[in-house]
Amino acid sequence: MGVLVRAHGLSCDNLRSIEIVTADGAVRTASRDEHPDLFWAARGGGRGLGVVTSFEFDLHPLGPEVAMAQVMYPYAQAGSVLAAWRDLTPCLPGTLAPEFALWSMPADPEIPAELHGEKVVVLGVYAGPPREAAPCWLYYMKSHFMDGLGDDAIGTVLDCDSRRPTTESLIVIRTLGGAVARVGEHESAFAHRSARYNLSIDTGWSDPTLDEVALGWARSSWDALSPFSTGGVYLNFAGLGDEVDDVRSSALGANEARLGRIRESYDPDGLFTRAAHQP
Repeated sequence: MGVLVRAHGLSCDNLRSIEIVTADGAVRTASRDEHPDLFWAARGGGRGLGVVTSFEFDLHPLGPEVAMAQVMYPYAQAGSVLAAWRDLTPCLPGTLAPEFALWSMPADPEIPAELHGEKVVVLGVYAGPPREAAPCWLYYMKSHFMDGLGDDAIGTVLDCDSRRPTTESLIVIRTLGGAVARVGEHESAFAHRSARYNLSIDTGWSDPTLDEVALGWARSSWDALSPFSTGGVYLNFAGLGDEVDDVRSSALGANEARLGRIRESYDPDGLFTRAAHQP
């Protein structure tokens, strides 16, 4: 998923071909015309197929100038802002990919010092913690796909955010649909085409003594939001260390069995089995 997802689809939707070294040591080119089963699996199937040595992607004209908006609201307005955002997103064109984030103001020198660390609501194309600040940052992410955002779901999101353990942690809701939904559910290994939103719970911390607290918040928040989800998770935000079989089943959905058959056909001796069964 990226900032152009609604206009041009997922990264895997724009993949033309790959060069891949499979378990037998052969170098293969996989595309819609060559080894189409391997190409299908590579588009959203995650690791365990082989060693990909090159990618060929479709390109789309963009720029040279682009417009981007990021608006921040006081945290006290979080509930009403999220409800209004929910009502607006279905009406927007595919050229926009709205994101909603519950975050804290970074210690940016261009931001007044008295606002540093203040909890805020952020609307924009992208929101995330600064990556270039202190060393030894730890990150853990979990996700849900969602078909809607009812008032109970909004209340639960805000309740989870009220327990956010660090200022670097955040909850982000990304709008899907558009080009993502125009690809069939079984045309690639990515199995969540019909979902309207992806919600990610992103924990960031630097103090190892906070490991248990940080991981506990992400996992308990994920559990609290599970009743509002489709049951699917995004493979890139799957939560390392969680039950592997559950993660893969939730990430791949109805495509899991087909992906397993393709893996077995190219890797009958299980050279990449261990990688394939990690999230």
